Formats: sequence, structure tokens, C-alpha cells
Amino acid sequence: MSEAEFSDTDTTSTKTVGYRRQLRIKHYERIYPENFNMDSTLPSAMPPISVIRFTPHSNFLACGSAIDDRVFMYNIISRTCDRVFNTAMGAHNDMLWMRNGENFFVATAAAKLGLVNLERGMTVLEYRGHKGGVNSCSLNAQENIIISGCADEKLRLFDMDTGCLLQTMTAHRSPVACVHYNPYPLMFCSGGLDGSVRIWDANNATCVRTLMLDPSSRAPVSLARFTPNGLFLVVSYMNGEIRVWDISIEKTIKLFRGHTCERYSAEFDFDNTGRWILAGSEDNHVYVWDWITEEVESCLTGHTDPVSSLVYHPEKPLFASSSLGGQLCEAVVWERKEDKDVQGVIELPIYEEVICLTDSEESSKTSEISSNVQEDPPYIENVEEESPVERYEDYRGYFLACASDIPFSEDSSTEETLSAYSV
Repeated sequence: MSEAEFSDTDTTSTKTVGYRRQLRIKHYERIYPENFNMDSTLPSAMPPISVIRFTPHSNFLACGSAIDDRVFMYNIISRTCDRVFNTAMGAHNDMLWMRNGENFFVATAAAKLGLVNLERGMTVLEYRGHKGGVNSCSLNAQENIIISGCADEKLRLFDMDTGCLLQTMTAHRSPVACVHYNPYPLMFCSGGLDGSVRIWDANNATCVRTLMLDPSSRAPVSLARFTPNGLFLVVSYMNGEIRVWDISIEKTIKLFRGHTCERYSAEFDFDNTGRWILAGSEDNHVYVWDWITEEVESCLTGHTDPVSSLVYHPEKPLFASSSLGGQLCEAVVWERKEDKDVQGVIELPIYEEVICLTDSEESSKTSEISSNVQEDPPYIENVEEESPVERYEDYRGYFLACASDIPFSEDSSTEETLSAYSV
């Protein structure tokens, strides 16, 4: 038994104090279930992929090369690469499909924006006038105006059919990282590496709102997108935060944390039921959050490099993710599991050794620690769902608004349409 002696100078007495060592729970480590299965991986012979997009109403995944001007069409059913396009535009930063699934746009680091025809397999129209790399592009709801965000800090609006440059705007004090049109033809947004997100009136291309965090928490914007109902703006920052902004009050109403985003512009996307939000991470994982509770529901393992691009299929219960950083292609297609096959979050206790004082009578019994420590069984959090259908409807009611819930219409005047977002 170990003993410590303390001497009191007044009484000249010596007191022997015994102690014992024991284990106690320091904290619980959460192990998240994987609610998606790895369905397939793209051929590693392909070059590194910088951007991936599902084609509308089909089984193809378009993959833009990060090192050259090739676009690969991967069939998620046969799990083969069926076609390869040479866009002659340079390494790809962004891709965007038109609703008909016959044409798509490519934005490249070579300061180019082009329209590629799927049947002809080539670029059929180039939108000229960029002075820096094109980081992002977005198409309005009528599909007649395409907007681009560039490294030269400017936004450019083009006529989609003719390629004519309609307007150039200085948007930020640093490179523009992203642009996105509201699903309803009222406004579009732009995000910059200066940490600001600007809301623009789509009728006259003037800035009507600027959303910016406090200087203490400000970080470059990685990606900004309107929710499918057009009422909220979701912004990913390069400090590991994804915030949901209510534009009308200029405040964040939701905050998603857990992933790492500091060096790469990692993408996020919404699942097609409105239940989850997913994002890539620099720790080589894909994180899945519950849209309502803001809690991490799953952490998917399958990449060996930071996950930079991610897209959810518009109709099917699957999504794709790709890594950027290696010398070979690393892209994965994930398929959603049934709820009954998903285990709840597991909390494992993590122990630490502590020293506790004991009475002299018990000192002789506490000289050694028993090697057999009785650990509490891991806590498993199971969520009982009375009706999965009702739960999905609840999510969709909050996330995907009906047309009657939108406080504006296409033929409204500028003042009327912006009344919901009045300054």
C-alpha cells in the first residue's frame, strides 16, 4: 500500500493517509451508424475527379476531370464508363445539367464556360468574357440566363441561347466561390472567400442583402445554395460549419457541425426526401445530418483522401462522392439503407484512472486494482418510428414547401417580390 505522511508543526503528529486507484468514465465516444451502403466505386484508371453530377431522369453520373478537359459518363447500373467527352475547355471546377438531360454546362479553371451537347459529345457554345478561372455557374428557372462566378471577383450574366454577355458585376472583395439561382425566379446568391454572401435581385441585378458572420467567427464561404423551397439559404464555411440562414431576418436558424472544411471547398447536398443534409469532409468521410435535429446521423467511410464533391440523385435513394488529392480516381456511389436495417447511435464509455483517498481501515484492501473492471454495456440509442411515411411527410412539409406557401409569384413586380425579404 502506498502511503503519504503529513507533519503538523504545531502538534508534531504524523498522519498516514491511504489511497486507492480506480477507473471512472471520462466521456462517451459516439459511434455513428452507416445508413448508406457503398454500392460501387468508379474505375481507378480514370483521372482524379473534381466534380460529379447525376444526369436528370437517367442512370448516368457525369464526372469532370481535375487535370484535363475530359468528362466521363459512368453508368451506375452496369457500373462501367460508357462514354468520354473532350470538352476542350480545361480542368473542371463545376458542372450543371439542364432539365432536359441533353445539355450540360462546364466551368473550368482555364477561364472558360461552355455548353456541351450529350448527343454530339462536344462543346457547342462558349460563353466568352471571363478574366479568371470560373469557379461556379447557375441557371435560372426559365433556363434562359446563365450566371458565372469567377476568381476575378466578378459575376457575369449571359444569354443562354446566344452566349451574349449581358452584364458584368463586381460582387466581392475576393474570388467568387459559388453562385446559385433561387428555384423561384426572384433572386440569386453569390458567396466569396471574403466570408460574405450577397443576395441579388434577379430583375435588375442589384444587391439587396449581404449576409456576414461576426468578425470573430467569420470564415471564407465554400458553397451557398437555396433550399428547394426557396425560403432559406444554406451556406458552408471553411471553418467546419454549415449554417441555414433565414433571409428575411438575416439570422442563422440552424447550424450543422462535425465535419472538417479548411483547405478544400467541400460540397454539400440535400437528399430528395428533405430528411438529411450531406457533406464531404477533409477527414476522408461523408457526414449525414438530420435536417430537423441538426445531429450527425451517420459518418460514412470509404475514401482515402478528402471528399470534395458530392451530389444526391434527384429521384433515386442514392448519392455519389469523390475525392480530390490523389493521383487516381476515387469516386463512390452510395445507396440508402432501409430504416429497419440502421442501428442507432452507439455511445462507448472511455475510462480514465483516478486516485481516491480512503480510510485507514480500507487501506490494506486497496493496494492493488483488480484487473477485471466491470464495464457498463454500451448505450444504444434506438429511435422508434410509428410511421415512416408520416415522418417523411413532416420533413417535406418543413423543407419542401408547396407552391401556395411561397409568398410571391413570377409576374410580381420587383417591389412586391422583394417584400418578403425587405431590408
